[in-house]
Amino acid sequence: MFDDCWNSIRQLFIEYLIPIENNNDRVIIETFEQTQKNETIRTINNVTYLNFLNALCLTACYSRYQENLEPIINDRIFCPFPCVIQEDCSFKVCKNYGIFTHEYECPCDNSSKWDRDSNECLPNSIYKIRQTRNYPDMLTKEKIRRQKNPRNCEPYSKCSKNGTLFCTLDSNYEYTVCVCKLDYHGSYCQDKINACLFRIEHHLQPNGGTLIAGNTACNVNSSGNKCVALISAEGDASYQCQCNETHWIPDIELPYPNCLQKQTKCDSIVCVHGFCVSNNHTDQAKCVCNPGYSGPACEEWVGVWSEWSEWGQCRPTCGDIRYSLRQRDCLSMKLGNKSKLCLGPPIEYVKCSEHLCIYKGVSYHYLYYSIQQNVIAISFTFNAVVCVTVVVIWSLLFLASTKSFYGLLKKLYSQRRQIKINRLRRATLEQDESEMSVNRCENINNTREDSDETNKY
Repeated sequence: MFDDCWNSIRQLFIEYLIPIENNNDRVIIETFEQTQKNETIRTINNVTYLNFLNALCLTACYSRYQENLEPIINDRIFCPFPCVIQEDCSFKVCKNYGIFTHEYECPCDNSSKWDRDSNECLPNSIYKIRQTRNYPDMLTKEKIRRQKNPRNCEPYSKCSKNGTLFCTLDSNYEYTVCVCKLDYHGSYCQDKINACLFRIEHHLQPNGGTLIAGNTACNVNSSGNKCVALISAEGDASYQCQCNETHWIPDIELPYPNCLQKQTKCDSIVCVHGFCVSNNHTDQAKCVCNPGYSGPACEEWVGVWSEWSEWGQCRPTCGDIRYSLRQRDCLSMKLGNKSKLCLGPPIEYVKCSEHLCIYKGVSYHYLYYSIQQNVIAISFTFNAVVCVTVVVIWSLLFLASTKSFYGLLKKLYSQRRQIKINRLRRATLEQDESEMSVNRCENINNTREDSDETNKY
């Protein structure tokens, strides 16, 4: 697009000069010299003089361009002629296609073509690739970058021979302008393009180059960050950052690759109802919760408490067991929101140190232990009396119960003995009766036998 625009402007410029061109530059020079001789006759202001001089120069240049004539101006200062200044080929075979120092062509053999960008003969294969900007591999790209010595540069020029493609003059012909090769940049094309080491400033690079040097953007001096210099197939210089994500990450708000955002523990912590703070020295972080929330991630509602009151006076005022307390109020409950109850104790206790009590010059501590000893003695005596009384009562009860138990046993024994005697008597009587029955039966039998014997006789 840029080349098309440039060619269109150049063509319009040439068409504008055609009506005012002269037959040759000698007539122009003579006219100019005659004008200077008559300077005393008429007054010419500076603006008119400069406009005339500019048109005179451009007209002479265009006349030479159209007729392809060798200039006759001494030292070739008045208007540089491309085919005369160039050193690639003979003036006789050189062909200029413009009035600027780099607008010339030299003949090439059948295997190559003249490239107007690099001002040299390129092999047909490379020339075709260069026109399409479709480089198949790195080797071909390097071949395309390989250039000869810079063209049109004066011997005293500061332009680097290694990095300069060609030289030209500014619009006022006051100083030399160095046109750099694609892989060089700088005022004199002295620096090899390395997007990590330098900020690239090159009119052929995208956006005119880079905004900042890659090493600076990638923060290479911190925590192992790295910068990788890149050159695309089209010769565009750029860089790529390799951040140590433990400590640095890209800052997405910046329009260029970088490692400028500090990575902290807070980047991996979620605070639901609060915000995170980190300590760069200890590499620690924690959540600071909003009022009413607590927990490691501020996810737990605990209520909105008032500030703790001051610790109260120790109670009692003396002794070895004393406490002090403080309290706080649940503010969220006071606001009338029942769902915002507070969690946690409203009162806290803390044990106080021991403090001796004094009464009439005597330590309460001493009185305390004296009273305590008397109480212990009285308690011991009372317990002893109670114990003896209980033993006596239990002894009497035991004796009484033993006597009653003995009488009961004796009575039971007598009853059992009487029962046994009665049983024995009854058994004796039954035995006597059975013996008597047997004797009676025997007597009857004997009587019967006697009567039978009597009857026989």
